[in-house]
Amino acid sequence: MIATNAINHPSAGVFQHTYGDAIGESCRATTFDVFTSKFEVDIGKSRVIVEGGKNPKIPKALKGLINKSIKKSIDYENLAYTPNFDKFGKPDLYSYHAAMFQQADAELTKIRYDIPNAKGLWVVPSIFFANYATELVHLLTGEKPINCNSSLPNADKLIGRFRNSNKKWIISPNMVSEGVDIPLLACCIYMPHSKTELYFRQALGRVVRMIDKDDITRAYFLMPMLEIFQKYARRIEEEMAHVPPKITRAPSTKKCPSCHQQCAMSDKNCSFCGTVFPSSAKVNYKSCSKCSSLMPQKSIICANCGTLQTTSFQVDYKNAWRHGVICRGIDISDKDAIEGSKLFQSMKSDILYSGNPNLIKIVQQIPPEGMTALATLIKKYSKSP
Repeated sequence: MIATNAINHPSAGVFQHTYGDAIGESCRATTFDVFTSKFEVDIGKSRVIVEGGKNPKIPKALKGLINKSIKKSIDYENLAYTPNFDKFGKPDLYSYHAAMFQQADAELTKIRYDIPNAKGLWVVPSIFFANYATELVHLLTGEKPINCNSSLPNADKLIGRFRNSNKKWIISPNMVSEGVDIPLLACCIYMPHSKTELYFRQALGRVVRMIDKDDITRAYFLMPMLEIFQKYARRIEEEMAHVPPKITRAPSTKKCPSCHQQCAMSDKNCSFCGTVFPSSAKVNYKSCSKCSSLMPQKSIICANCGTLQTTSFQVDYKNAWRHGVICRGIDISDKDAIEGSKLFQSMKSDILYSGNPNLIKIVQQIPPEGMTALATLIKKYSKSP
């Protein structure tokens, strides 16, 4: 007898549903931002230059004299994970971590035009670093983030307070593997003590959940330029179906937090339901004169494109910038990523208002940073013979 409504199990007896399969259904696509920095470390009378992805430049005078202590002092991971303070003992606003946060907060700000209360998570290696990062974010934005770790007696209440507030950022060394549920998380700065792939995937899982079927936002995952993290990112990207790889205009619409209708950026009230848009928190940022990326008011160099914001510049012992991004199985330069994001913002409103499910599916699959390459291919093959 042939049973009806029976389940046909695969011969291997295993069903597999990967993150790649879930994109556009329940998960957002992810852009992995790789952040690097150049550190200049004084060792006696010599100076060693340490840059992400490269071997340290050892002066001839030091060759043969490198011991265990010196090796640690010029280790890129150690330098990237060390808090930087200014001469007054405050977090340095021109540090590697400040530049990384600027990039993450700028991406989260853009996401908030579509998801009004989207939030960010900064995974840190220790409680000491969490306290440092909390003060740094407060100095940069004027808003104090939630600082939460399992050692606090009221950790659950802090998480609940963050979930139900308008605050943008939560900082924690141990939230990733504890099953914390904050649906509106969309951006993550990843600097954990643990280097396992399981922990990496758990952190990613915190920020990829779609709000609804029409959600075309991206999850942004910023990480130091460490080979192990890039290996995990590429492995996750390989799970996705292969798609084509990858007009300057600011976002033209924002979504109402009540009825979710698209409204003009200048609207103070929703033109559909009358909801008053919340006023933006005071953010001490300015735009880069070249690429329009956000940066602290006192910055003299853009962390995105490296453009000087003043007529003179004295090189400090450190500098930081986005090396590029990893998305959809390809490496994209920082320049192409910036141009692709701007192109996407120009197209976004027309795609949403078209109501075409196929177009929406395409932009759910291809992150904004990949739009430059796609536009180039379309232009190439659309030329008249």
